Amino acid sequence: MSDQNAAAFLDHVQQALEHFNDVSWLGAHSPLATPYFLGPFLRYTKHPEQPRGRGRALQHLLLQALVQLSNAEPLPSSEEGLDLQWRELLRNGSREQKLIYWRFIHHPRPPVSVIIDELNVAKATFHRDVKDKLPLLLQQVAQLTLQIVRPMLRLEPAPSVQLLAPRSALLEQIAQQLQAQQHYALVGPLGSGKSALAAALAARWEHPVFWLSFHSGLNDSLSSVLYSLGLFLHQQQASNLWLQLIADGERINPQLALGLVRADCEQLGLRPPLLCFDQIEVIAARQTPQQVKLCAWLEALIGGEPSLPTLLSGQELLHSDIAHMQVPLLGPADVDAWLAQAQISASADEKALVYARSQGNCQVLQVLTLLHRQGIGLDAALRSLEQQPALLALAQHLQQLLPPAAFQLLQFLAVFRQALPLDSLPHADRDTLEQAGLVQCDQATCQLWPLLRPALLQRCSPEQQRALQQQAGWLRQAYGAATAAAYHFLQADDPTQAIQCWFPYREQAIHGGQGQAAVALFSSIDAERLAQQEQQVLAIIQAELARISTAPEAALDQLQRLDLRQASTAIVSYVRQLEGDLLEGQDLSHMALSAYDQALKTLAGASERQQAGLHMRIGSIHMNRFRDLEAAWREACLARYTAELFQGEVADERGQYKAALGHYQAALALADELRDPVRQARTHFNLAVLAARQEDKSVAIQHFEQALSVYTSIGDHVRVARTQTNLAGFYVQIKQPAQALALAEQALAFFERMQSTYWVALNAVNAGEASFDLDQLDKAEQLVWRALNAEETSFLPYALTLLGRIRSRQSRLAEAEQTLRQALDMATENDDQFAAAPAWRALGEVHLGQQQIDAAHTALSRALHLFSALHLSREVERTGQLLGKLPPRG
Repeated sequence: MSDQNAAAFLDHVQQALEHFNDVSWLGAHSPLATPYFLGPFLRYTKHPEQPRGRGRALQHLLLQALVQLSNAEPLPSSEEGLDLQWRELLRNGSREQKLIYWRFIHHPRPPVSVIIDELNVAKATFHRDVKDKLPLLLQQVAQLTLQIVRPMLRLEPAPSVQLLAPRSALLEQIAQQLQAQQHYALVGPLGSGKSALAAALAARWEHPVFWLSFHSGLNDSLSSVLYSLGLFLHQQQASNLWLQLIADGERINPQLALGLVRADCEQLGLRPPLLCFDQIEVIAARQTPQQVKLCAWLEALIGGEPSLPTLLSGQELLHSDIAHMQVPLLGPADVDAWLAQAQISASADEKALVYARSQGNCQVLQVLTLLHRQGIGLDAALRSLEQQPALLALAQHLQQLLPPAAFQLLQFLAVFRQALPLDSLPHADRDTLEQAGLVQCDQATCQLWPLLRPALLQRCSPEQQRALQQQAGWLRQAYGAATAAAYHFLQADDPTQAIQCWFPYREQAIHGGQGQAAVALFSSIDAERLAQQEQQVLAIIQAELARISTAPEAALDQLQRLDLRQASTAIVSYVRQLEGDLLEGQDLSHMALSAYDQALKTLAGASERQQAGLHMRIGSIHMNRFRDLEAAWREACLARYTAELFQGEVADERGQYKAALGHYQAALALADELRDPVRQARTHFNLAVLAARQEDKSVAIQHFEQALSVYTSIGDHVRVARTQTNLAGFYVQIKQPAQALALAEQALAFFERMQSTYWVALNAVNAGEASFDLDQLDKAEQLVWRALNAEETSFLPYALTLLGRIRSRQSRLAEAEQTLRQALDMATENDDQFAAAPAWRALGEVHLGQQQIDAAHTALSRALHLFSALHLSREVERTGQLLGKLPPRG
């Protein structure tokens, strides 16, 4: 590992900014300009193979991160944006952006006196900003850079293998089975070559291939798989899952995620990807709750419709019902073919001896091949294998044969669980190992043959292993892989460094699907070994992770035992907020409210400033510490927006529609001022729902369509479908059934693909109501049963009410009465007046048809009372007309 990689990621960001206009230096010296780190950003240069080209790609990345310091402007993506739009945005941007621009970006770099004039600040203010503010800005830039590149979420390429010619027929058989079954598993003992067969099939696949090898504690959770799969599909221009992960994070509903994967694969049309999962035995054992959850999800993925081409390989089956092939160890003829392919000359007796020693195990044969490449004769290699296990024999020979520096590099590589940056390794020693066939390299990465890891580490003393793990931690940290770095630091018995390297980038790690891996890492630390400050930070980490794990009680206990007497006000307040979050997650609402109240009282200033949470805290820091009134004003607007929207929702629920309208209009004005399309769309949606409650047709439709337009433009298909659902419900309400049916059927088809039963039930009810109003009774009944079969409790009374109305129109009045009474029982159980009111009215109409006038008066009067309490004037008018037409009570 070179010295340049020993620095932290933040140091590399600052060095890159210091040399921003020297693209040759960036490309030649910055780890951030390597193919390993830049990845897809290399598309922004015409010459990625040259240092200057990579330097320009890094410029593009850094400019994008700097522009995102303020979200006020959309980000252009053209090459011209580097020198024209983006630089100009920074030069005329926020105070932070101007400081960064004049300090690093402007070329040539002006003297300090000119920068002070351009910033229009006092000399003392400038130097104070450089001392106090600039380090925090650089940390933000580092975080934004990681957020854009996501180096913690790196897709695994399918292994490159050379398959034995005799196994070509077996490969053809597997391909045919996969074509027929759409999902298939290769199962066999260690060394049978099943992964090689899977990789060979992946190489033949004509469309995109997703490959994931499971490693215990690294990527054996559902969230990790979803992030990897979501990024893969996003790179194929199918982004439904990815956008939902960005919105929901690790809290994404597994069933919804399953539907989104299917939708993304459907979107690829004639380019169906092959989904390959290797080393399936890691999760098939189901040793942790996360593995159990992941196995269940994969089984649902494989067993659902439409079928997706999926290939599993491992020593165990995920499920006994999965179509599979038992891959045997190599036979004598296959072993002969292996020796011929490896160009190892052997007599008939020697071939027989090789088979007897190896028993057809590909791993043992690979050891023989590697020994042969090192100049060890076949006889000597076979004698070594007879004396000790194959891998230990190979490690011993390698230590004797390789130059000391190359063997030390080999041992360093052995501590890594996944590929590491190619450019981080000494060229000469790396070439030695590659020529010996001990490592596999591509343009960006290098990886040791995985089976060598245990044997090589066994030849290291505990002290050597800790030193190697420490170096590995520094290297992972240098390239922004904070979770991997924390793992290595913990293996080096350095929990303090693990905490310090992970904490600043925890959001990027969690949003890269590494939350569950972090839960396992940080739950293993003994807090008593740490200094008081690290104990506090560890407790915060564990509490934040507890919100995505299943052990909030332990985190809460640790938080409450913290000694906060010497802690800063901000830490105390944040700890109390986390306590409140954890208590609320356990339904201990009163205790949670107490914790939140303590958090508010801890911070200086009036509690009103904290009502919108984090935005006000950030805003007060900008205002009181940095005197950055522009940033503080933005945070204040965000806090006001949150408060106005919430007050509007409360007023709406209380039936105070005029007050709700005022709050929503204020929220929309703030969203417009912020130029925030997502908040604009959300507010338009709330305004539409409010107008729909008041039966203001034109206003409701206008706001629904504006929300739909924004969600469509940003590609948020889930919220498009949800808005279609609500608009369909409104069309049902205002008796425009044709429009309602069209929208409801679109949304219903989407949510059925997503397998989201809640939204399936709601849209089935909407479509059923529209079909009923169009007098399509058979279709309406089919839709009712789709809603009922979803078994969503909240929609059962609505579906039963519709079924009762259908039975009434079919003149099956006794069945209608029974069904409507079931609907009323369910509405009462759910405490849902919106469901009870139409059920009472429908029952009144049934009683009228049965000539039960008193019962009809009673039911319709109950309905009228409920509709009046709900302020639904149209329904009040309609129900009143029905009552007016009734004969007098007997």
